[in-house]
Amino acid sequence: MSFDIDLPDLRVRPGSKVRLKSIDTDSTGSYESKETAQKHPKKGVEELRRMQEMLYAHGFRKAQDIANAAPEMLTQFPGFTMDMIPELQKRAREQAIVDAEKEMRLEQEREAARIAEARRHPDTLTHEERMARVRGVGEKTIEQLKTAGYPTVEAIHGEADMMRLAESSGLGIKKARQIKHAVGVYLEEEAKLRAQLDAEKAKAAEGAGP
Repeated sequence: MSFDIDLPDLRVRPGSKVRLKSIDTDSTGSYESKETAQKHPKKGVEELRRMQEMLYAHGFRKAQDIANAAPEMLTQFPGFTMDMIPELQKRAREQAIVDAEKEMRLEQEREAARIAEARRHPDTLTHEERMARVRGVGEKTIEQLKTAGYPTVEAIHGEADMMRLAESSGLGIKKARQIKHAVGVYLEEEAKLRAQLDAEKAKAAEGAGP
């Protein structure tokens, strides 16, 4: 029995990278050779899927889970024998390193995207995007506020009657006060960011010269 494995994620679903690329086995034992396995491609694929689903059902979600498993535990599953475990776990450890590096890159990309989004110039944001940046304000709250006649953060900030804000929007007095305070904080932070970005733009223009 031999494996050529790639196990970044053991979940079996459309688009998944889950795969044991090749396996010389069937449900009753092992094929004599890889050539024999190639003569039974349908049977081999079905066996691969069965083993993937079995591993996932028993908590093996990624390559690191395979790498950390006790060989004795793996051999409890049908189709796994002690002689193929070392190679299986070796490949699983290699894949786990690849997975970790990929996850690190993805996290770095997400963080870079988050920072870039946070530093968008306020003048490029829509009214809804600005309201969504107010702490405690989500899509549902935005719609309630817009329906009540508060389509912008300025409209909320300019409302002096808290009871009117609370009742017209249906948010209640407590939530209305929280949002009114959060809007004030947001506008202060937005003003600082606008000034900072404008200064950076002006400095860059000076450096570029005529």
